[in-house]
Amino acid sequence: MPRLRCTEKLLRAMGGAHLRQAGEDAAREQPEDWYANLVWLGGRKCVLFTHVGTLFPIVVFDTPASRLRDLPAILRDSYTTALDKLEVGRARVAGELLRMGHPPLARTCNRVVLATMNDYSVEIASRVKDSGGIACADATAMSLLTAASPLGALGGKTSIHAVLERFS
Repeated sequence: MPRLRCTEKLLRAMGGAHLRQAGEDAAREQPEDWYANLVWLGGRKCVLFTHVGTLFPIVVFDTPASRLRDLPAILRDSYTTALDKLEVGRARVAGELLRMGHPPLARTCNRVVLATMNDYSVEIASRVKDSGGIACADATAMSLLTAASPLGALGGKTSIHAVLERFS
């Protein structure tokens, strides 16, 4: 089962119970794991998710502490929306969500993914600013624009390419 690997900053924002739930890094990272980090965009608390195997980014705007309590549901909903925009078939999306289940929390452990997420957050912040601010920006569109950038970690491919390859 994949894990949702959260940064310390995000775990602290979620509260003590989540810190304990994440515990020590109980399992080795898997390509199906997701990373999540708390980022500030336009003065608002947001979450940036990134899939380990494809480095596919998903940004979710306006995530107050009360919403952070169910990160797996936020991830599933946002991922479904992004896959729909990429025209991945409904049956494949349903299969992916079934495999994801309700991923348990874990701590981050991959510096390449964390560095990629840092680059993504800078790129998304710039895009949000250029769009007129977070109130004018579309989170899914920002995610997909960011996913269209070639990545050295993927051999020059984009994370969109990696996702579509995965579902082909």
